[in-house]
Amino acid sequence: MNNLKADEILKYKDSDNEYLRNSIDYFLNKDPSLNALVSDIKLGFATENSIILNSKSESEKKEKQVAVNSL
Repeated sequence: MNNLKADEILKYKDSDNEYLRNSIDYFLNKDPSLNALVSDIKLGFATENSIILNSKSESEKKEKQVAVNSL
């Protein structure tokens, strides 16, 4: 995700998926460069914002499950 570019999103502009087309059109109307969308996606998938659920200790598993359930 760190290498995501607007061009990669624009490849799906003519998708058969109506929801995807509408979403891309919406973001293009807000910001024709799609820079804000790309930045938000990168931020959302950044390592520091990720939760790894494959924990070894039971207390870690419970803590992470509570965090995921609160999303």
